[in-house]
Amino acid sequence: CDICIKGPPKCENVWKEAEILLRVLVELQGNVKYGQSDNSKKISKHHHFGICPEMVSLKEVIERVTEQFDEGRAKNSLWWRGFVRMLEDIGYIREVDND
Repeated sequence: CDICIKGPPKCENVWKEAEILLRVLVELQGNVKYGQSDNSKKISKHHHFGICPEMVSLKEVIERVTEQFDEGRAKNSLWWRGFVRMLEDIGYIREVDND
């Protein structure tokens, strides 16, 4: 496998990607507040960021990131899904049902 041959991947600074993700979350939060989104999922941000978007799916966030930002297009949607999944695992964001 790649890890056996090459060793573990080098650490990356993903500050810029995190900033892009937060920009999209804030933008989508504004759309939801004013009734411009009808998704059935929610994203809750960790309380340290003070952002609490309502009814925004993670899939929509990833699509928006890859559409709007050159940095987003530089990495494929699989990378972004993995990045969002890591943020979920750490507890910075979470997707919950409306129930």
